[in-house]
Amino acid sequence: MEEETAEVINIESDSSDSSVTDRSDNELNWDSGESRPPGPSPPSSTTMNRNRIPMVLRSQRGVRRRIPSMSSIDTQSDDPSMSVSEVSTSSRPSSRVTTEFGTGSAGNDDLSDSDVSSFSQFSPHSPLYSPSPTVDGDVEDYQPSNRSNSPIPHSPDYSPPSSPTLSINVLPSDVLIVETPHVEVPANTVAEVLPNDQSQTLTALTQPGNNVSVEPDSTKLRAPDSVLDSSTMSNSEEGSLCTICMEPLTNSGSHRVCCLRCGHIFGHSCVERWIKIGCNNGARRCPTCNKKACLKDIRILYLPKVVPLDTVEKDRLISEKEELLLQKNVIEMELSRCKLQSELNTQNYELKLFKLEKDLREAFGSIELLSQGKKVVLPDLVSLKKEKVGTELLHMVDISKEGGCRVLAFNHLLHELIVSQPSGNTIFAGYGIRVLNSVDFQPTRYIYLHHKMIRDLAFHREDRNLLLSASLDNSAKLVDVANSTTVHTFKTDGALWSCCWDATNPHLLLVGSQSGKVYQYDRRMVDTYVQLWEEKSNSTPVVALASAPSVANTPFPQGGFISCRLNAVFGYVRHGDKFSCQELPLEGPFMSMKYDHTTQTLLTTSRPSSRCPYAKTNLNLMEWDAQGQMCLPLIHTFNCGSSARVMSRLTTLPVLGDSLVVAHHESGRTVNMWSSKTGELAHSFPVKEPVIDLTSMDMSNKCLLASLSDKKIGVYKVTT
Repeated sequence: MEEETAEVINIESDSSDSSVTDRSDNELNWDSGESRPPGPSPPSSTTMNRNRIPMVLRSQRGVRRRIPSMSSIDTQSDDPSMSVSEVSTSSRPSSRVTTEFGTGSAGNDDLSDSDVSSFSQFSPHSPLYSPSPTVDGDVEDYQPSNRSNSPIPHSPDYSPPSSPTLSINVLPSDVLIVETPHVEVPANTVAEVLPNDQSQTLTALTQPGNNVSVEPDSTKLRAPDSVLDSSTMSNSEEGSLCTICMEPLTNSGSHRVCCLRCGHIFGHSCVERWIKIGCNNGARRCPTCNKKACLKDIRILYLPKVVPLDTVEKDRLISEKEELLLQKNVIEMELSRCKLQSELNTQNYELKLFKLEKDLREAFGSIELLSQGKKVVLPDLVSLKKEKVGTELLHMVDISKEGGCRVLAFNHLLHELIVSQPSGNTIFAGYGIRVLNSVDFQPTRYIYLHHKMIRDLAFHREDRNLLLSASLDNSAKLVDVANSTTVHTFKTDGALWSCCWDATNPHLLLVGSQSGKVYQYDRRMVDTYVQLWEEKSNSTPVVALASAPSVANTPFPQGGFISCRLNAVFGYVRHGDKFSCQELPLEGPFMSMKYDHTTQTLLTTSRPSSRCPYAKTNLNLMEWDAQGQMCLPLIHTFNCGSSARVMSRLTTLPVLGDSLVVAHHESGRTVNMWSSKTGELAHSFPVKEPVIDLTSMDMSNKCLLASLSDKKIGVYKVTT
């Protein structure tokens, strides 16, 4: 193995004979007494180590060495196996020094003039071989050929010539290539490899006294190919961003992963907004490839290589936050309402206390006047009681936009208000019941029951969750309101108008038909009815039914029921397993009926007729006469207006030890309350729409009244 060496060839372009001579340390250093040529100061050894000259150690056995062409010297090669740098010097302007590191035979350490002239060209097998003209004469007379790779002026890679430079052309090597500019190699290490004269020359270049600066040929730092190569980017990073908004894709929510028919991936909300708003109606296209697209082309994707942003927990927390905020708002509203109600109650109590104190002072004054024998006028207690009755509207709830509401019922166990209404679903057309809560009386759930209108509802006396409904579709149903399920269905041969539960037997129920028939059913045997009552003389629809419990010394000692038809009212008295029927002395046509077994009173509302020009409500007492027949002495008659186009139902309210009769006054557009004791009007309040049904609600020591129109429900608080 021959010893590897390196030769330094120095060419002085301004010499008279254009000869190549070896330059020693004395030739590259100026005396202290001489003036230094202009130019930057030479770098120190530390700087020289930092801006290191790339080296190549190459074996040249049996290969003739030639000096490279000027095109190869002046041009920085793009070949990655070759490293070229230009070093500025402050020598004479026409001088150019070219240093070539190579390897020769073990016996040749110096270069002679003949050897230099023989280096006019590289070996044809060298990667840097160029057929450019060789340098055999004066460098200044050399004209580069047109085939040179040097940049031409006005090109992007062209840079104007600087001061005389030192071009170091490193030959390619298959042994070692040092091309990392940041790795520092000590100068003494380089000197150990070079021969003595070349080592001295390199030492002279690195001495501080020399006015030589070493700079890279190109000041631009090139990024590694691995950074510029887009293939090195993570596929998960590319696939996790929406190309419209450049935000991370999610696996749930509005920005979840989806694609169009062309296959490009976007966030669902972004591409939907792009198609709807970002494009015209006739030019809806993919934002990436401009292929035609529409909303139906959006497809949700579940791709294993796409890394979406997991927002399930985030969405859950957001929904929980919204629910908590909603609950907080409801609590705050309730708190503010309670505070306002408390303030109003405080003011009312203070006002009542002031009135009581005033009455007490007046009473003491009246007692004093009476003790003196003077005459005193006492206030009317009935008028004072009348002034204390009032109503306050709490809620007005829209139930049905199409109308069709008919009946109200109140569940005293669950404190829920039930209203019948048509189904809003076109697939399941028919009628059902809507359940309203007792807090704000907003609709909570809907239970579908019948194909036609529901005419009557009645809750069981013991099992408050069991509701009985009568409909025009020839059927009656038992419904479990708590579970929203139908328990039993009873079929009849005619449309049903009314229903009620038997007051003596909790398993029996009564339904009245449009043809005047009354059916009795046992909920333990739903196949057929138990008994049937039909009056041949009167086949008008049964408007209302009321069951009477067995009470001694009353018209129903063993129980019975009352059937109110359009033109007549019949009483059925139980005698063992049989019933006796009697027509009651009342005049119709009737709209509604209500029986109170505690006071043995009967309320009936009738329309205007030829015998009575106005609608009226009669309050009758039910008694026995000497012949054992039921008699109904009249207690009060209440005027309900001159018209009654709507079959409105009445109710009663227990207030101040009295029972108020509440009925609709259609011509006056009011709801009137009469005292059952005095027969006088206690209170009235206006209504905008005709009232179809009225029911009382007693909860939380408050007396409430609900009124039903064709589309709305009004809830009123009765104040005393």
